[in-house]
Amino acid sequence: MTFDRLSFFKRSALGLPLLLGVLLQGCFSTPAAKPERFYFLSAPAVVPDRGGQGLRVAVDDFTTAPGYDSQRLAYRRGNEVRYYGYRQWLASPSSLLTETTIRMMRASGRFAIVDHARRLRDAEVEIDGHVVAMEEVDSGDRWHAHLAMTLSARAERSGKTLVSHAFDETRPCARRDPSDVARVMSKILADRIDKLGQAILKTTP
Repeated sequence: MTFDRLSFFKRSALGLPLLLGVLLQGCFSTPAAKPERFYFLSAPAVVPDRGGQGLRVAVDDFTTAPGYDSQRLAYRRGNEVRYYGYRQWLASPSSLLTETTIRMMRASGRFAIVDHARRLRDAEVEIDGHVVAMEEVDSGDRWHAHLAMTLSARAERSGKTLVSHAFDETRPCARRDPSDVARVMSKILADRIDKLGQAILKTTP
């Protein structure tokens, strides 16, 4: 077999850059980005028809305590609060809780109309809320949903406070998954909004 030095040199000269390119691409290629996941609070979509009977209720924008005003899901271990990098609420906690409260109060069938304060100008009752904590709590091998809020309802004309309701509740999750945290948190809020609605009716003629 005849050794062709010129042919060998040409093949080597062409192949070396290709080989280096493959090696460099493997070393410096960007890893696949993690998929972002978004979570929401569930509430009934059916709105009972009361024929215009009952109170007209407006819900104002809720406020949020520092540390819990991020759209990223917060989780706590002991006294340390962290945030997921790729798991977020569908909206800011204040917006999410405000709109979910409206849907829950509508679905209760207790009131003639329930809407956001910026859309309902002639309301008889206005509800304010403040989010103290909204987080996943990791404790050993169990996850919990933790929701703490203050809610108040006042008569729109007089400004008199009709109901003040504060709660700080933690419930266990069936699975270690943020979607189950959102499910349990929805149940906490639904139970508390139900109590708020009952209390409002008791304090108004």
